[in-house]
Amino acid sequence: MEKIDLTKCPICGIEFEKKLKVCPNCGYKPSISFSKTIWIVVAIILPLAAFCFAGFSKYLKTDKILEDASKKEVKQGEISIPIREMTELSYLSKNEILNKRIEYVNNSKVFKVENYKPREDVYQIEDYLPWISAYEIAANGIKDNKNIGEGASRCSLNINNPELLISFIIPEFEKGNRREKFSEADYFLPEKLLWDEKNKTIKAFFNTKSFYDLNPDYTGMAMYTDETNARDLGYNWIYCDESKNIQFINEFTNISTAPYEMKGYYHQGNSCGLETGCNNYSPYQEEMPFRITKETGYLRLKMWKEKPKNKFQAPDIIYEMYL
Repeated sequence: MEKIDLTKCPICGIEFEKKLKVCPNCGYKPSISFSKTIWIVVAIILPLAAFCFAGFSKYLKTDKILEDASKKEVKQGEISIPIREMTELSYLSKNEILNKRIEYVNNSKVFKVENYKPREDVYQIEDYLPWISAYEIAANGIKDNKNIGEGASRCSLNINNPELLISFIIPEFEKGNRREKFSEADYFLPEKLLWDEKNKTIKAFFNTKSFYDLNPDYTGMAMYTDETNARDLGYNWIYCDESKNIQFINEFTNISTAPYEMKGYYHQGNSCGLETGCNNYSPYQEEMPFRITKETGYLRLKMWKEKPKNKFQAPDIIYEMYL
């Protein structure tokens, strides 16, 4: 006959089967043993500690990334991509501009696009219109500006450099902060572009510190992006899976909270202040703008051609921005 393991209830004194764990008479339930308590605590704390350590390690990793970037070295497996200067696009025909664009993409060290044609939903431009000048928008602004199309066009930076998947829109300075002389540092131009084919990663380096040194009143300004290159080359979805010293303008709805579809394109718009309008970038996309909270910053951007199942899906390309 099987021996029944009994225990005595310390409350009512009745004996009951130990395996029941609860006294059938008064409902008394023995407390968990000390050893079991330890194991439960360990089971809770270990995953939490691992999570915290992973976050701390990621924080240290981004510090190391920025430190390495400051050395401006080309590592083994990376190739340097030549950066073309901005050019004047004003009053050219649409075909002239698109033919140049086709030439730049066909000569790219990164993109091997068979029978490439600029996307019509990205290049909605019109013939013979002015384009906003990088110098004029920065030095003289929009209001009462009769020469807004004179000089190198700010959108030409992206059109001339297909590998620059995302760049910054050259800002309009407030009148009280404009200077007599402007330099390349005022335009957020890239200093260096690298391509790591093995890891499908483009690295773009921008000297934002020089801009802030020249324009201390603009420290912490909102950075607005031009992502037309990404869209034109088929990368429609974006997610920021790692950043350092970055604060998105929209705290709860931005590309670091979930993947978002990019929307940038060029078209005839009226933001330049001329009656004819100008070919320019559009639209404002609230998920994209951010500010740099310290002298340097970093973003690692995953991009997909099709909508990803989730943010963890392997990207089609990675774009790293060192600021």
